[in-house]
Amino acid sequence: MHDTDVPLIEARALSAGYGSQPVVRDLDLEVRPGEVVALLGPNGAGKTTTLRALSGGLLPMHGEARWLGEPSRAPLHRRARQGLAYVGERAVFTRLDTADNLRVGRVTTEQALELFPELAKRLRTGAGMLSGGEQQMLSLARALCRAPRVLLADELSLGLAPLVVDRLLRAVREAADRGMGALLVEQHVRKVLDIADRVYVLHRGRVTMTGTPAELRGDLDAIESSYLAEKTIHATDGFLRPIEVNAPTRKAGLRDALARAGVQRVVSLGGPGGTPPGLSDDGFHPLQRLMRWVNDE
Repeated sequence: MHDTDVPLIEARALSAGYGSQPVVRDLDLEVRPGEVVALLGPNGAGKTTTLRALSGGLLPMHGEARWLGEPSRAPLHRRARQGLAYVGERAVFTRLDTADNLRVGRVTTEQALELFPELAKRLRTGAGMLSGGEQQMLSLARALCRAPRVLLADELSLGLAPLVVDRLLRAVREAADRGMGALLVEQHVRKVLDIADRVYVLHRGRVTMTGTPAELRGDLDAIESSYLAEKTIHATDGFLRPIEVNAPTRKAGLRDALARAGVQRVVSLGGPGGTPPGLSDDGFHPLQRLMRWVNDE
């Protein structure tokens, strides 16, 4: 049994961002011992900013980031000594071999191979020569084998094969069952729901939905289409320059994505091969009406 009375890591009315511009606003979120929490949302929703603010890599603008039950502004390296592990996309030392990467992380090869025996034949291979899946196994082994109190993982499975994703997520679940708390930013929505205890959906810097996987599964298609899904959109701007952006399949998300790409006016809009993007209608089909809306006409 785990003492779950006090969250290990928590955001209370947290706002954080860069310069004077907040990216996440009024965020309330917590992770308790023994649970896996999934943080979902489209690109640009503020997921990585949330992890940075919770880890001490980014100071809050407003509100609190709490660590081990207390408000904290301690930097990441200090929290790491107190049991926080942060895993980003393939965070390995590419010029060191696999064994030396483990040694730098104060992890023995025996510990790592117990977790990921797939690395046994790669111990003397340079980390830069490992596959993406092997690099993430190495990153996760360095984190989990030190028995952290909390794991924050940002896109652990980005670009990896489904079987590798299953291995990584299973290792996180098993560590949580031993008492660790985990907050996962994850693109494989349905897979992470299989191991998560609770879910937060982040959209445009705010939590728009929260619940257990069981509570959210019935609305999963709507959640994916409204908040998570993206399509590649081909546009031509007012200077007749071709633009390609990944945009959520909602008209508001499309306008935001085009604005971030520096597009002020669109004169054509389509998907791959020139086909219409197939965005959720929101009453804005046919395509010309959608274009007028994007251009705020």
